[in-house]
Amino acid sequence: MAWADFGFTPSTGLSDTTSFPTTPADETAARSQFMAVLNQIKTFLNLTVKETSTNLAAHLAETVHVGAIDIASGDTSGPTTTSTSYVDLTDMSVTLTTKGGDLLVFFSGIFKNSTSGQTVFIVPLIDSEAVTSPSQMGMTEPGTNSMVPMSLIHRFTGVAAGSHTVKIQWLVSDGTAAAEGKQRQLIVLEVKAPC
Repeated sequence: MAWADFGFTPSTGLSDTTSFPTTPADETAARSQFMAVLNQIKTFLNLTVKETSTNLAAHLAETVHVGAIDIASGDTSGPTTTSTSYVDLTDMSVTLTTKGGDLLVFFSGIFKNSTSGQTVFIVPLIDSEAVTSPSQMGMTEPGTNSMVPMSLIHRFTGVAAGSHTVKIQWLVSDGTAAAEGKQRQLIVLEVKAPC
C-alpha cells in the first residue's frame, strides 16, 4: 500500500463557507461542522496511518517516519480570558522528547466572545517562542457568545533532538473569550524524512 496524503472534503476544509457557514444556525449545527472535520482526520488516521504503521518496514522507503506523539485534551470546562496579549490556553500544552526533525501541530476548539465584532486569536508556541502569521488564527464574533469552531495546523521545521514543549496561547481584541466546554484538543507529532 502506498501512502495517501490527507485532504479535506471539501478541499478547503472549514474555509469553505458553503459547507461550513460562518454563522451556524445553532449549537447543534456548530458542533456538526466541527465534528465533520474531526471525523475526516480520525478516519484518515485510523485507515491510513494505523494501517501504514502495521506495515512500517515496507513504507520506510516511501513515506515519513512518525516519532514522538502526544495529545492534550480539554480537562477544564469553559476557560475564559480577557487578555489582549497572548496567554496560555488552559490544558493545551504537551512536552515530547524528539529525535530531531519536524513537529506537526494540530489544534481544534470551539470559541466565543462576549462582545460582538471582537476577535479571538490563537497561536502555537514551541519552547516559549510564538509563531506569527500565517499560523496565527483568529475568529471575529458574529454575534454575542456565538460558538465558532477554530482549527490550526502548523509545522515546526528543523526541531533539534531533545525535550520540547508545544502550547497553544490565545488573546482577545476586546471582551471576554471562552472556550466552549472541554471541546478542544492539541495533537503534536514528530515526523522525519526517511533515512
